[in-house]
Amino acid sequence: MKRGQSFLTRVIALIICGACANAEAPRNGKEGERATVEQELGAEQRCRVHYGTVDHEALCDEIGSVMLSYLHIPTSVLIVVKPTRAAKYDEVGRLLKSLQNSGYLIEFPSH
Repeated sequence: MKRGQSFLTRVIALIICGACANAEAPRNGKEGERATVEQELGAEQRCRVHYGTVDHEALCDEIGSVMLSYLHIPTSVLIVVKPTRAAKYDEVGRLLKSLQNSGYLIEFPSH
């Protein structure tokens, strides 16, 4: 269990460092906008994105590229990630990596 927690900690630290490094880059869209990505239970590892009138489901490993290229959600939108309580560390890590690779800033809900 400690090994998995250590892995997740490293993944999150890398994502935060990457997001901070890219924070100065010009971004499209309105400042302060948010979208939610919820990880759903199931063997397929699907995620659902909510942004304005958009309510779309895709594989968690591909959610970042789907949001950027198919749904045209600007990278200036802050992404609130809501993984399921049953999610494994590597599953959450792949979801976060997909969002980071597409240029999104990530936040976890405070409650």
